[in-house]
Amino acid sequence: MIGTRQLVAVQTFSIARLTSHPVAIVPGTFVAVTGRGPKDSNESGKTSFLSALALLLGDPEWRMTGGGSVHAPKLLFEPVTAGASPEVNEAASIGYVVGVFAEPEDPLGSAHTVWLQVSAKSPHIEVRHKEGVHLLLSGDDRTQHELAPGFFRALGGKPLGATDYAEVLYGRAPRLLAYIISRGGMRSRPSLLKLDAGTFTPVQIGEALLDLTGKAGMLATDVQARKDLARTQKNLADKLADAEKSWHEEEIILHSVETRQRARVEAGRAHLFWRLASARAALDAVVYERRIGSSLARVEDDLAALAARHDAVQGQLTKARDIGQLRQSARSAQMRSDEHQREVEEANEKVGLLRGDLKRAQQDHRQARQQSEDYAGPSPTELAQHVSDQEARQLEVKAELLLAEGRVRALEGELAEAREGRT
Repeated sequence: MIGTRQLVAVQTFSIARLTSHPVAIVPGTFVAVTGRGPKDSNESGKTSFLSALALLLGDPEWRMTGGGSVHAPKLLFEPVTAGASPEVNEAASIGYVVGVFAEPEDPLGSAHTVWLQVSAKSPHIEVRHKEGVHLLLSGDDRTQHELAPGFFRALGGKPLGATDYAEVLYGRAPRLLAYIISRGGMRSRPSLLKLDAGTFTPVQIGEALLDLTGKAGMLATDVQARKDLARTQKNLADKLADAEKSWHEEEIILHSVETRQRARVEAGRAHLFWRLASARAALDAVVYERRIGSSLARVEDDLAALAARHDAVQGQLTKARDIGQLRQSARSAQMRSDEHQREVEEANEKVGLLRGDLKRAQQDHRQARQQSEDYAGPSPTELAQHVSDQEARQLEVKAELLLAEGRVRALEGELAEAREGRT
């Protein structure tokens, strides 16, 4: 906005001990600032004038982009510091620094006025500007101080803030680089403009050169951008970590859901198997019951048979316990045994006789055969008849012998039973 215009006049209101008289600035000349304070030159407003002028021209050392505006209210009139009576003079809450910029070749035609308001309340810095010369010249010093706020508002336009007025008015390159002991309530940092600049560190030299080339704002923006980037990256990392954590938690939940689903399926299968097993167990129980029923029937039959045998044995035991009957049975058995013994002996005698007859018949048969070879007696038919008669007789004897032997064996069996007391 100001471009190549140069500062040609300065006017201040309520800045330290300075009056509202316009001060002409001749471009290209050396300007010395001096003054008289309450006792000597101290507190005369020299530093305040230079600081106010540096603030008006957007000196980067004011660090407006870094919150330096909070130190600007220290430029305002304060009665104790100025050596005035607080009872008579009140501390200023608002002050103004006015600068008129113009081309030396055409001051009136190119003039552009900038009013910078310093306030004890936020916002501490507001700037209005307008083409032409707009200095407050009417009235005395007190009147001009009273009219200054209304004159500032009358300039119109949207006021500029502390962080953007220097760039809007003067561009990105610094309009002014100055070394001042203090700027309002802020002590100055080491500067290349100071005579003892040899105490600069490489970092401070770099910062001063950045200020000189107008790159300080860019650097501050870059630093802020890097901080924002780091913060954003950290937030991104946190979000990614949270997302990863959430993903793992979701996976755990999904796994739990899947596990429960599988558990439900397995529980259903287990219930089905349980029903099948129960049905099989019931079927086996029925089969087993039927088998047991059959076994019980057989056992009952066996028990009935055993009971019958038990009754028979019990009857025998009862009879056996009857000594008289046993003795009578024994005598009867002994008598039958003796009788059978006699019959056996008779049968044996008869067997012996039959065997003797058989031997004699066989011997006669052999003799008859031998005799028949030389025999010229009866005819063969007669002899055959005789032989047939003898063979029939022999068969009868053998039959009687077999019967006798069978009778002997039967008698021997009865005799053995009689001896054992079974009959």
